[in-house]
Amino acid sequence: MRFEELENRLLLFAGQFCSVEFSSPDVLMGPLTTERTSVLASPSARDESHSFYGPLQSDRRSLLVESITPAAPEVLPTLVINESEVILARFQALRSRGIGVAPLEPPESAGDAELGPALGPYPNTETFKLHSKPGSNYTIYLDFDGHVTEGTTWNQPNQDNMPTIVHPAYDRGGTPGVFSQLEHDLIQAAWQRVAEDFAPFDVNVTTEDPGVEALRKDDTGTDTQWGVRVVMTTDTWASCGCGGFAYLGSFEDATDEPSFVFNNSLDGVSETISHEVGHQLNLGHDGVGASTYYAGHGGTGPTSWGAIMGGPFSQEITQWDHGEYFNASNPTEDDLAVITTTNGFGYRADDFGDIIGTAGSFNIAGGASVSAFGIIEQNTDVDYFRFETGTGNVSFSLTPHSDRPDLDIWAGIYNSTGTLLNESNPSNSTSASFTNVALAAGTYYLKIDGVGTHGAYNAVTDTVDDPTTNVPWKQSSPTGYSDYGSLGQYAISGTIVVPSSNQFSVAALSADKREGNTGTTNFTFTVTRSGNTLAAGNVDYRVVPTRQKTPSANVEFTVDGSDFVGGTLPDSTVSFLAGQVSKTLTISVVGDTDFERDEEFAVILENLQSGWGFSDSRATGLVQGDESQAHVMDGVQFRWRQQNFNKGNFDHFAIDNVSVSNTTFTDDFDPAIDNSQWDSIVGASATNTFGGSGNGLFFNGSSIRTATTIPLDVQAGDQFERPNRHQRHGVRR
Repeated sequence: MRFEELENRLLLFAGQFCSVEFSSPDVLMGPLTTERTSVLASPSARDESHSFYGPLQSDRRSLLVESITPAAPEVLPTLVINESEVILARFQALRSRGIGVAPLEPPESAGDAELGPALGPYPNTETFKLHSKPGSNYTIYLDFDGHVTEGTTWNQPNQDNMPTIVHPAYDRGGTPGVFSQLEHDLIQAAWQRVAEDFAPFDVNVTTEDPGVEALRKDDTGTDTQWGVRVVMTTDTWASCGCGGFAYLGSFEDATDEPSFVFNNSLDGVSETISHEVGHQLNLGHDGVGASTYYAGHGGTGPTSWGAIMGGPFSQEITQWDHGEYFNASNPTEDDLAVITTTNGFGYRADDFGDIIGTAGSFNIAGGASVSAFGIIEQNTDVDYFRFETGTGNVSFSLTPHSDRPDLDIWAGIYNSTGTLLNESNPSNSTSASFTNVALAAGTYYLKIDGVGTHGAYNAVTDTVDDPTTNVPWKQSSPTGYSDYGSLGQYAISGTIVVPSSNQFSVAALSADKREGNTGTTNFTFTVTRSGNTLAAGNVDYRVVPTRQKTPSANVEFTVDGSDFVGGTLPDSTVSFLAGQVSKTLTISVVGDTDFERDEEFAVILENLQSGWGFSDSRATGLVQGDESQAHVMDGVQFRWRQQNFNKGNFDHFAIDNVSVSNTTFTDDFDPAIDNSQWDSIVGASATNTFGGSGNGLFFNGSSIRTATTIPLDVQAGDQFERPNRHQRHGVRR
């Protein structure tokens, strides 16, 4: 931390937390105040919750900083105040806003022994295309490839007085911007951990640049999309001696106001990202006693616990909290309430029913294998799944995210009347399981709840309740945690007994197609039945957006109701005549000219008639996006279209609608072609132009394509390609 006396002002460069000690108890007769808290006059008064940010005022006289005493990262540094030279009635802190600072990761976290998985879970081509909730209006962008900060609070003259701050890329190998296999692995694993922390909320955690407009909330009052950038970098400008920092409450800023993360091990970078975003979402620190950062408790096992807004680098389960642990320094702050009520977004919509009457369905394959993915979004949420089984043994495995989960799972098997038959809640595990549970043929339900370490089932209320006396995490040697922050993702896999030889099944027939620009495109599926087909029968179906199959998987872009005829997700019945064994199910997709990714959807069979079961209850379709946008340089974009995509010499393109953001420049090459002639790009050559004014451009090429637009030049070496389902831009470098 650096302090300077300049123009009779106290300049706090790093914005760190600090305590105040007075050389004489008589120096300050009244309280020293900041915008958020007061520090009472005493030999060792402290501000335990927030860094000082001005103005700092004295009721009677001013203060002169004599020295600063260094301190360990987990202890507040000390300002020593001397009464000998009173020169002002006010000292102005450099920062005009609150800054939340993250602690440095402990030395053992930075070593090569803690660098995460041997291989990343995804191909390297997906490292910078990861999404946790694509389609959300709210974004947390994890920026690992370097950034230039301009026009923000960080750059203002009364702040760091640096109009341009260049941040090198995240680096573990000594070559910023060149990502090794290890760095790809670390980035992917860090994204997974952060995605788990924010899984309960309606926000997309992504490593793909969404553009500045998705990261700022304009002042018009009509903006519907905003978020924050988190820059993983090296501290080349602030010399803060910390693990990262962010402006408090900057999620809704009108500028792209980034936070910064300087810790770079897997534990350090992942925990610090969520910590700094927490500050941007208006959260303060979780400390213990006089220490700013609580390191957590519970040893080193799978239920060792830490608060995200503390410093939980060595803990296995990290959660948002309510200051419930022993001697918490911030016991009144309700993290979940602050996150979901002060930033424009709330919780995700509930994915499965909370009662047996609205229970969800498993995906069934081969008649006996079942699976599902879900999220416990709130600590009042439970999820039910219905299943039919024949007489025999059933088994289920329920697992949260495998690396630093937020969710601790309780599970129960219920009969058709809602009576609990079996429960699973291991004391030293966040998973649950049932092995070879004997059941009679019939209908049953599986219930999932997010619980604390010491929760016990209450048969009267059918709930899992935390203890109310001798609470383990409130003791002087705390252990465990409550159900408050036990939220997050889970996966279910298991086996049942095929309930009947009479079975329904669904499979894709012609369900991987381009959307089209007008009218409708029919996607077809085959629904079959086997067994006793002499009588008429029916089975219900519904179309649903697809979801990942495992926690913190990269999430595909998916459909919503507007993609289908009628504006809602299709939901109906397939009816069979006596003796009929196969029906074609047609799902009509509405064409449009919107820029969209490839979007998946699923057809789910459900609500069986008595005496029937499922062989395969789920099939998927893919709506191919056939409009693309390309970004060729910062702030420049245009519309382009491709026909006959096969990476051959007869791929044809058209370019139109060029614009440059933050300027008045726009150029619609040929308004006459929009949109009636936009589909007519067939058989064109490089010299062809649009009809009408002739200002559009056609061109064709082989697998690598370059072109010159009018009046903007595409830079040499740029490649044009049709975006895949994770790719936002059609031009790459």
